[in-house]
Amino acid sequence: MKVTPSIAENRDVSLQLFIKLSAIIGGALGKVSYKYNYWWNDIAPAYHKPILALIHTVALMSELPAEQREVWRSFFNYFAFHAEGNPAAHLPSDLRDVVGKLSASDRDEVLAFVAERLKTLLGQ
Repeated sequence: MKVTPSIAENRDVSLQLFIKLSAIIGGALGKVSYKYNYWWNDIAPAYHKPILALIHTVALMSELPAEQREVWRSFFNYFAFHAEGNPAAHLPSDLRDVVGKLSASDRDEVLAFVAERLKTLLGQ
Protein backbone atom coordinates (compact mmCIF):
# COMPACT_ATOMS: atom_id res chain seq x y z
CA MET A 1 0.00 0.00 0.00
CA LYS A 2 1.33 3.40 -0.98
CA VAL A 3 1.17 5.96 1.80
CA THR A 4 0.43 9.45 0.58
CA PRO A 5 1.90 12.22 2.74
CA SER A 6 -0.48 14.80 4.08
CA ILE A 7 -0.64 18.25 2.53
CA ALA A 8 1.24 19.65 5.52
CA GLU A 9 4.01 17.04 5.10
CA ASN A 10 4.25 17.88 1.38
CA ARG A 11 4.61 21.56 2.22
CA ASP A 12 7.25 20.75 4.83
CA VAL A 13 9.26 18.72 2.30
CA SER A 14 9.03 21.50 -0.30
CA LEU A 15 9.98 24.11 2.29
CA GLN A 16 12.99 22.06 3.40
CA LEU A 17 14.12 21.71 -0.23
CA PHE A 18 13.58 25.43 -0.78
CA ILE A 19 15.65 26.31 2.28
CA LYS A 20 18.47 23.96 1.21
CA LEU A 21 18.46 25.38 -2.32
CA SER A 22 18.44 28.90 -0.91
CA ALA A 23 21.49 28.06 1.18
CA ILE A 24 23.25 26.65 -1.88
CA ILE A 25 22.33 29.70 -3.93
CA GLY A 26 23.49 32.02 -1.16
CA GLY A 27 26.73 30.11 -0.63
CA ALA A 28 29.48 32.34 0.60
CA LEU A 29 27.34 35.40 0.00
CA GLY A 30 25.58 34.84 3.31
CA LYS A 31 21.87 34.65 3.96
CA VAL A 32 19.46 34.54 1.06
CA SER A 33 16.23 36.44 1.25
CA TYR A 34 13.19 34.73 -0.19
CA LYS A 35 9.45 34.52 0.00
CA TYR A 36 7.72 31.16 0.21
CA ASN A 37 4.43 32.03 -1.41
CA TYR A 38 2.82 30.10 -4.23
CA TRP A 39 -0.32 28.24 -5.19
CA TRP A 40 -0.41 24.76 -3.77
CA ASN A 41 -1.52 21.84 -5.95
CA ASP A 42 -3.02 19.26 -3.61
CA ILE A 43 -3.59 16.77 -6.43
CA ALA A 44 -0.02 16.23 -7.65
CA PRO A 45 2.55 14.27 -5.61
CA ALA A 46 4.95 16.38 -3.53
CA TYR A 47 7.80 15.94 -6.00
CA HIS A 48 5.70 17.20 -8.95
CA LYS A 49 5.62 20.76 -7.67
CA PRO A 50 6.28 23.58 -10.14
CA ILE A 51 7.83 25.66 -7.36
CA LEU A 52 10.90 23.43 -7.55
CA ALA A 53 11.29 24.19 -11.25
CA LEU A 54 10.91 27.89 -10.49
CA ILE A 55 13.58 27.79 -7.77
CA HIS A 56 15.93 25.92 -10.08
CA THR A 57 15.26 28.35 -12.92
CA VAL A 58 15.82 31.43 -10.76
CA ALA A 59 19.05 30.00 -9.37
CA LEU A 60 20.42 29.21 -12.83
CA MET A 61 19.07 31.92 -15.09
CA SER A 62 18.53 35.14 -13.21
CA GLU A 63 22.14 36.25 -13.70
CA LEU A 64 22.38 35.33 -17.39
CA PRO A 65 22.76 38.18 -19.86
CA ALA A 66 19.40 39.63 -20.98
CA GLU A 67 19.67 38.23 -24.51
CA GLN A 68 20.23 34.69 -23.18
CA ARG A 69 17.30 35.05 -20.77
CA GLU A 70 15.12 36.06 -23.72
CA VAL A 71 16.11 32.91 -25.62
CA TRP A 72 15.28 30.79 -22.58
CA ARG A 73 11.99 32.69 -22.15
CA SER A 74 11.12 31.69 -25.71
CA PHE A 75 11.93 28.04 -24.98
CA PHE A 76 9.84 28.06 -21.80
CA ASN A 77 6.95 29.81 -23.53
CA TYR A 78 7.01 27.36 -26.43
CA PHE A 79 7.65 24.06 -24.63
CA ALA A 80 6.33 24.55 -21.10
CA PHE A 81 3.51 27.06 -21.55
CA HIS A 82 2.45 26.15 -25.12
CA ALA A 83 2.28 29.81 -26.12
CA GLU A 84 2.08 28.83 -29.78
CA GLY A 85 -0.05 25.73 -29.34
CA ASN A 86 0.93 22.16 -28.57
CA PRO A 87 4.65 21.71 -29.37
CA ALA A 88 4.07 17.97 -29.79
CA ALA A 89 1.20 18.28 -32.28
CA HIS A 90 3.39 17.12 -35.16
CA LEU A 91 4.66 14.03 -33.31
CA PRO A 92 3.09 10.56 -33.53
CA SER A 93 0.68 10.06 -30.61
CA ASP A 94 2.47 6.90 -29.45
CA LEU A 95 5.87 8.59 -29.19
CA ARG A 96 7.10 8.80 -25.60
CA ASP A 97 8.73 12.20 -25.36
CA VAL A 98 8.76 14.97 -22.77
CA VAL A 99 6.95 17.37 -25.10
CA GLY A 100 4.20 14.81 -25.64
CA LYS A 101 1.64 13.55 -23.16
CA LEU A 102 3.45 11.54 -20.51
CA SER A 103 1.97 8.78 -18.42
CA ALA A 104 2.47 9.08 -14.66
CA SER A 105 5.26 6.48 -14.79
CA ASP A 106 6.97 8.25 -17.72
CA ARG A 107 6.80 11.55 -15.82
CA ASP A 108 8.30 9.82 -12.79
CA GLU A 109 11.15 8.53 -14.98
CA VAL A 110 11.82 12.01 -16.34
CA LEU A 111 11.85 13.52 -12.85
CA ALA A 112 14.11 10.73 -11.57
CA PHE A 113 16.51 11.43 -14.45
CA VAL A 114 16.56 15.15 -13.61
CA ALA A 115 17.04 14.44 -9.89
CA GLU A 116 19.93 12.08 -10.64
CA ARG A 117 21.60 14.63 -12.92
CA LEU A 118 21.27 17.32 -10.23
CA LYS A 119 22.84 15.00 -7.64
CA THR A 120 25.70 14.30 -10.04
CA LEU A 121 26.22 18.00 -10.73
CA LEU A 122 26.26 18.72 -6.99
CA GLY A 123 28.78 15.93 -6.42
CA GLN A 124 26.46 13.74 -4.39
